[in-house]
Amino acid sequence: MSLLENDSTFVKKKRDEQAFKQARQEIDALIARAESNKIVLAYLDEAGFSCVHSNRRAWTKIGSQHLIPVIRGQKINVLAALMSSGELEDIMFSGSKSLKIFTYFVDETSDKYNK
Repeated sequence: MSLLENDSTFVKKKRDEQAFKQARQEIDALIARAESNKIVLAYLDEAGFSCVHSNRRAWTKIGSQHLIPVIRGQKINVLAALMSSGELEDIMFSGSKSLKIFTYFVDETSDKYNK
């Protein structure tokens, strides 16, 4: 047994197979409706980009201090949704993600496809 297997903080939780099966059936039903053009599904994800590496971790000799200067650059974030109809919707912003930005994006995208 490895150290990770002995440490209870790393024990994987068993998923609820019944809930998983139910969710899979619901997703399959939504996909079928999208394939028959009854609805448009959005597959949404987000990513952040920075031109400057954050240097959060580094190897140093024992007893030595980590002396890499931290240069902070502006981070650009993107929220994007690939629609089941083939279109791509996106929004780009700087700063941190927030519920307000996420809600705005979902509402605007939803309004566009619910006409």
